[in-house]
Amino acid sequence: MAWIYHFALSFAALCLLWSRRHRAKLLYPPGPPAEPIIGHLRIIPSTQQEVVFREWSKIYGDVMYLHIPGRSFLVLNSLKAATELLDKRSGIYSDRMRLILYELMGWFPTLTFLPYGKQFQKHRRLLQEYLNQKQCPSYQPLQTRQARRLLAHIADNPQNGTAGVMFAGGTETTYSALLFFLLAMVLFPECQKRAQAEIDEVIGKNRLPEFNDRGSLPYVEAVLQEVFRWNAVSPSDDVYNGMFVPKGTVVIPNAYAILRDKSVYTDPDSFDPNRYLPQPEGNAEPYPIGHFGFGRRICPGRYLASASLWIAISSMLATLDIERTIDEEGKEIVPEVDLATALTRTPFSHPKPFPCSIKPRDQTSESMIRQAQMWDYN
Repeated sequence: MAWIYHFALSFAALCLLWSRRHRAKLLYPPGPPAEPIIGHLRIIPSTQQEVVFREWSKIYGDVMYLHIPGRSFLVLNSLKAATELLDKRSGIYSDRMRLILYELMGWFPTLTFLPYGKQFQKHRRLLQEYLNQKQCPSYQPLQTRQARRLLAHIADNPQNGTAGVMFAGGTETTYSALLFFLLAMVLFPECQKRAQAEIDEVIGKNRLPEFNDRGSLPYVEAVLQEVFRWNAVSPSDDVYNGMFVPKGTVVIPNAYAILRDKSVYTDPDSFDPNRYLPQPEGNAEPYPIGHFGFGRRICPGRYLASASLWIAISSMLATLDIERTIDEEGKEIVPEVDLATALTRTPFSHPKPFPCSIKPRDQTSESMIRQAQMWDYN
């Protein structure tokens, strides 16, 4: 029987040798030139990585490989690549590298930071039970109440609208999206006026929006989707399009680049809700995909977050004017789109502080806000 043992051992050795030679023939995905030993350490930016990675993708393609001592990264800059790897191969790309700092802060076990496995699956099932698409409508009364609180808080602090957003934020997603909504309305007042006109025409000026109005307000929906688009870890070896992805590579879906893909969106850097409207009025472009993640790690609270943002945004549009402020010389202050983010620290960007003026549209709007405030207190 010894010959069987030696045969099996020899066969295993041959398989290992073939595997190594096969991998040696495969090329790593393209990326910027790396330095010896330290790799890309000196050229990976500490801020606005998503913007830089998008620019690099124009040179090196939608799948880029970067490495530093002890860590390699695969940056995905297109929806096709992100879907192919994170959705279709989610069994490989669902793990999470260990983040010791968050563990020391007491954030473990938390679903976001759990490695993929039985504990992760258990936690996700529990969340899905309460956050699935069928269950989320049961939270609409609470979401409506929170949106009314947001209006009342802004009315009480008219010079500090962003503080009101922080008051209602609750999560990084909501906070970031509401800030981008405010910034977009300041920069593109024509979009705000059209959304307000739609609300006035569909529901009138004597009541606030309700969830059952959502299907009747396509332009308001387009504004929300454009806010989503505008702002915006692998446990085993893999091969993608003939390129070798080594075990332990951290996969970063660059939502900033994915949601600005020129092959999907016309003039992708502009804020244009019309892009989603049917032709000939709009371009009939698809709603954004990827801002809530991919695969088995897609945000389980995405339906809840989308609903919370819709009721907040529609309520603000119905009752408030969000405008540019005036400087000492009487000129409008036009904010710059300046992002504060780093993809390796947080999946969501947010704009740096900017000035804006937020006030009730008219006396009727102010009265509705006060009535909602009294109803909340009661």
